[in-house]
Amino acid sequence: MTLRNAGLLFLAFIVQSTIAPSMAIQTARPDFLLIVLVYVALSQGAMAGTLFGCVFGLLQDFYSPGTNLGLNALCKSLVGYIVGFGKEGLFKDNLIILVITLLITALFHDGLYFLVYSRHDLSRYGPMMLHDSLPSIGYTVVVGTVLALCAAFRRGTFDARRIFRE
Repeated sequence: MTLRNAGLLFLAFIVQSTIAPSMAIQTARPDFLLIVLVYVALSQGAMAGTLFGCVFGLLQDFYSPGTNLGLNALCKSLVGYIVGFGKEGLFKDNLIILVITLLITALFHDGLYFLVYSRHDLSRYGPMMLHDSLPSIGYTVVVGTVLALCAAFRRGTFDARRIFRE
């Protein structure tokens, strides 16, 4: 499974760096790395979620210019750990649960990211979350839902066992 997850990592990174900018609606872009991270954490657990979150984040940090090297790695590692830790308690056969999990995960990730990025300045944090983050979170949830439906539809019904094999 680790080789498959590593392949998903590189595929998500390639899609995030090449296709996602052309899918942008104004400033909102889907976060394919976060979608794949949630999948890996839900299917493999906290340790794999943390490891892949760190790798995802470092790749994203190295690719994007900026002075906050390691911030994506920190945020994605925490997200991978928390989602992976809660994997046993989640009923993954319900699409609504998966959508809510992706929504809460994206809110937590972007909330933590922009809190550190704004240096705890709440006068900058609010507008960043409202104008930059919330549209991207909505877009990420919609794209993640469509991808989950495409991966799990079988004979006209949602079957999450096609996504999360035991």
